[in-house]
Amino acid sequence: MNIPANKNVSLDPSHQDMNELQYLYTSREFYALENKARELLKKYNKSIKLQNILGIALSVQWKSNDAVKIFGKIIEIQPNFYFAYNNMGNALKDLCRLDEAKIYYQKCIKINPEYIDAYIGLGKTFLDYNKLEESAAAFKQALKLKPGNGELHRHLSQVIKYEQTSSHVEDMEKIIFNNKATHNQQMHLSFALGKAYEDMKSYDKAFLHWKKGNLLKREQIVYSTKYQTRRVKVIKENFTNDLFEKFKNYGNQDKTLIFIVGMPRSGTTLVQQILSSHPEVFGVGESNQFSNKINHFFFKENGSLKENLYDCDATNFYKIGQDYIKSMRQLSPNSRYILVKDLLNFTWLGFIKLIFPNAKIVHCVRNSLDNCVSLFKNYFVGGVDFSYNLVELGEYYNLYKDVMMFWGNILPNYYVNIFYEELINDPKKQIEKLLNVCNLEWNENCMKFYNNKHFMSTGSNSINVHQPLYKKSMQYWKHYEKQLQPLFGVLKT
Repeated sequence: MNIPANKNVSLDPSHQDMNELQYLYTSREFYALENKARELLKKYNKSIKLQNILGIALSVQWKSNDAVKIFGKIIEIQPNFYFAYNNMGNALKDLCRLDEAKIYYQKCIKINPEYIDAYIGLGKTFLDYNKLEESAAAFKQALKLKPGNGELHRHLSQVIKYEQTSSHVEDMEKIIFNNKATHNQQMHLSFALGKAYEDMKSYDKAFLHWKKGNLLKREQIVYSTKYQTRRVKVIKENFTNDLFEKFKNYGNQDKTLIFIVGMPRSGTTLVQQILSSHPEVFGVGESNQFSNKINHFFFKENGSLKENLYDCDATNFYKIGQDYIKSMRQLSPNSRYILVKDLLNFTWLGFIKLIFPNAKIVHCVRNSLDNCVSLFKNYFVGGVDFSYNLVELGEYYNLYKDVMMFWGNILPNYYVNIFYEELINDPKKQIEKLLNVCNLEWNENCMKFYNNKHFMSTGSNSINVHQPLYKKSMQYWKHYEKQLQPLFGVLKT
């Protein structure tokens, strides 16, 4: 989150207040960020900086229409406040108003040609259009300004296909092997070079770079398998048949939500793209809003519950549901179904059942080794902190299987499994299964999902869903069999 300086300090909160807002943002406490910004605006109602932060807080909670209004007011008051143009582009992009988003990114660049975030937004927007050449051009334009920017190189690597003679590989290696390269430069470039060498089928070199990138990323984050184990233990202890019986009539009765759950890189984006190709379905994209609400209302920072679920206020379930539906409906007021994907929603199936008892749940499953390798070789914007170490990755995958087995026992027939390999081998049969589960009639657009103009960006910015189904990603882990020994040592088959 960029918090630009405001020369008129009397309009703005104290440094302490601003630091608190920054902390809430980096901690992904977006609900609390919104509330804090609104509270401060009562006193500093002319602060452009605060209004910008409120817009960001709304945008990351998928309250994008409200965010658009705020950024529009900021632009009206201060036409040269380029941050607002970039943030407007982000909000419009979330609303799948890609033509408008592109315009605002371009306006931001016109005001400040050196603002890298706008180039990244523009490049990602072209990617959502599946305009790979234009996407690459945006990243290359930014690299002319910041040739050593590792993040830009990583973004560029995702939209080009490398061959043995690629000059971009040479450019990246010159930077990464420079003794003056920063930690972040090396990290982003390592992921980019891994992608490049994989394209060139130099699998040993690819894995070597991914290993370095993951190591550097792991050094930047705080992660504990013990913490995740405790969360799973808390879930298994609290979600009982008695709990579901007690609160069975208190949830929101909305029937429009479809949740896609499963491990990241298990085919969740593919399934999302298929279903959202149906004219009666609107795909929200990757949203962590539901997870944020659950964490805010029910959990302490140490992973324990604020109170026993059995004793909590039953009206909370309806209120959370009502607020969530309202924000989702902002994105598409008239669609029959709203399709939601959260990176780690499988953890919250019990809460989904309590809050939205009529929601439809699709669980995506993939070969465990292919899934883990796909995670390890990708850089994620956030929320996948377990994936940067092979041992921790294996441990987390075991927890995922454990909690899904628990949900299967306590909530039998609550969700349907869609296996990635079966979807690839017999797409028509599996797509028919998907549509039947969601009470949708057959639509040929779902078979041609790669033509879907409404593309949902993901944390890893994969371009694969813009292509017809292919089998080369199956058993892909075998390219890296000798490097995966740490994973083999912990992963339960």
